[in-house]
Amino acid sequence: MRSNTIPRSGLALLVALSVLAPSLAGSQSRWENHVDPSLIKEIVSRDDKLYVATFGGLLVYDIAADRFTQYTNTSGLTTISLTTLVFDPSGRLYVGSDDFGIARVTISGGKLELQRSFNQRFDGLADNRILSLAVWGDSVVYGAATGMGTIHNDFASTALRIQDGLPAESVKDIFPHGEVVWVATDGGVVVLDRQGFLLPVPGAPAEANVFGSDGPTVFVGTDAGVMRFDPADSSWTDLGLSTRKVDSFFYDGQSMWGAGRFLLWNYSGSGQTWAEARMDSFVGQYALGGGIVEADIVVASNGDVYMGIGQQADGARGANLIRFDGIISTNLVPDAPSGNAIRRLSFDAANGDLWASFANFYAGKLTESGTWFNYNESIPASDSMSNGFANIAFLAASDGSKWFATTPGSGTIPLDRLMDNRDTDYSNDIWEHVRAGDGGLDGLGSQSLQRAVEDVQGHVWFLSDAQPQNISIGWHGINIYNPANDEWLTISPDTRSDMADGDVVDVAFGLTFTYIALRNWGIQPWTHGGFNWTDLTSSPCSDLIDSRPLRVGVTDELPDVKLAALALRSDGILWIATEGDGLYKWDGGITPPKHIPGFTGIGTGVLSPKVAAIALDHDENLWVATSSGLNRIARDDDNDITAFSTPAEYQRSLITLGYPFDVITPLVHENCQSLAVHPTLDVLYIGTFAGLSVLDISPAPAVETDLSSVYLYPNPLYGRKGHNDLKIENITGPVTVEVYTIEGEMVHEQTVSQSGEVV
Repeated sequence: MRSNTIPRSGLALLVALSVLAPSLAGSQSRWENHVDPSLIKEIVSRDDKLYVATFGGLLVYDIAADRFTQYTNTSGLTTISLTTLVFDPSGRLYVGSDDFGIARVTISGGKLELQRSFNQRFDGLADNRILSLAVWGDSVVYGAATGMGTIHNDFASTALRIQDGLPAESVKDIFPHGEVVWVATDGGVVVLDRQGFLLPVPGAPAEANVFGSDGPTVFVGTDAGVMRFDPADSSWTDLGLSTRKVDSFFYDGQSMWGAGRFLLWNYSGSGQTWAEARMDSFVGQYALGGGIVEADIVVASNGDVYMGIGQQADGARGANLIRFDGIISTNLVPDAPSGNAIRRLSFDAANGDLWASFANFYAGKLTESGTWFNYNESIPASDSMSNGFANIAFLAASDGSKWFATTPGSGTIPLDRLMDNRDTDYSNDIWEHVRAGDGGLDGLGSQSLQRAVEDVQGHVWFLSDAQPQNISIGWHGINIYNPANDEWLTISPDTRSDMADGDVVDVAFGLTFTYIALRNWGIQPWTHGGFNWTDLTSSPCSDLIDSRPLRVGVTDELPDVKLAALALRSDGILWIATEGDGLYKWDGGITPPKHIPGFTGIGTGVLSPKVAAIALDHDENLWVATSSGLNRIARDDDNDITAFSTPAEYQRSLITLGYPFDVITPLVHENCQSLAVHPTLDVLYIGTFAGLSVLDISPAPAVETDLSSVYLYPNPLYGRKGHNDLKIENITGPVTVEVYTIEGEMVHEQTVSQSGEVV
């Protein structure tokens, strides 16, 4: 459509409008999340199903069908980091979380519906970190990391804190018994009465973790055993387990069960004797030895005991759901990744498998069919990786090899290569492990590796730290492996005097050169002429400085930052990610790089200046993984930055920066650490601190704008009358505005997306 002719300062103009596809921000992007539900915080039995609060969402186990159903924030939950749950008398489920308060949900026909969310900022909860929940009459009582309170008729009461009588701020357990609610803290035990007052309990333990009851009496689990209170005479009895920390109780109608760390106890009701069963093997298989390990239990109607053990630190991992029939312990594992803190992602392009490296717990692959196939110590047949710690030098190479290496804590850790035959059969896996100096396949051995990448000729580049622990300095820099000839090429300050530094965080490949990112030094180009083995091995040292470097701490180059990652566009534009100063965009020439900082509420920027990874999609839009969420920067407009984050991060910080509500998405966690784009599909994989998110980034279908009602004003536009701005009205989607002279020469083109925008 063309408008009327508009004169401006004596120049006659024509304005044309054309329909444009909506931006990604307005599209209904599709999300899918994969999270590990092995860290179990609480189990509730109801109608022969187990409802399990995990750090991988809500897990429902149908005992008769032996089937898991997992609900995450793509199913309707506000968060996946669940800590506690309770059913009210009408069957509604209240779920407490570690980061976003309490949600009330219903589950029917296999679907979860979120009915109400309660949080600290908007509803006045004592804290968003909820530790315990209980139903008391027609109210829900909660304990939080800092205080406690009640919810009645969808309204939260004023929070109770230390000044109100709490012995300590962290409320570990809430337990209604009769006319009072028992409250467990690290500072002792109190009860809440009907008038809302907290009252001390004479003779109670100095600290408490959990309560239970056999009906008349109250059991109190502490860090040093079990005490029992009899309300009939206000007496306390020591029931033993004096050297054990007790985390959970369950009364099955005949005897009391207790659990702590990796131990299960049963109390028959006399003296201080508890029968004990140990779950040590699970602790070893899931590497749960360090840190605080907690446990929760429930006894099903058939008498089987179900137990969860795990630790919140070190990747929030546990031993899945353990079933104990009195003799045998069986681990029940849902189809899920075996870790949530994802450090690296890599695609096996030949069959569509996505490989994920988990911080401190080995690795796994998501097959194209949607099932997980994990490699860790809990699956003995698959335990062939040398180290479970973060395999950050991790790559699925084009020849079918899967490479794994960790930074060594002491001594040298082998560099592992797996040929998995691209199937889901552990028995035909072929592993090779070689330590430094062993020769053979690996003249390299392993050192302090931090990344592995593959060039266009299939050579694998292993990038090292500058100061490996307990290993000679000769291991730093770049070590390139040629699979065709079993040869290695070392590029370091020791072998090439012009290489500025050996701490190589990333490389980006051009047609005949490689940009090398040195963490504390800057960008050093290496012009080698191509990627044939001859090109790489015959390039003289001087080729490292043939092109202009980009230095850290140099005026008009880069400030004093630490580099994190690189991405090179087809037109030669290099994106540079930093650990604390956002992004830089460089054309490779003498022009200073453009800075895109963390957003501060003014101008444009990314969600956080702490950038862990960047990736270009098939249209060369840049995706940015930050500590506060995910960003997309449009290829042709650096100011077109779309943000994706979580409810918890929005409430913590983004709301104060003026972000709109649409920044809240089903992203599984705001701390994004790795990215991968599907080789052929418009699908982005985001590795986060708490699991894997999958985002369909296909362009939204174009929606036509009805141009018949669109108009421009003021019309006509007279410069001599002070008309400076031409504006548009009645558009229903993005349109392109083209301005022509009366002779037909286009003098301006602009995209506008909303009514009232200046053309």
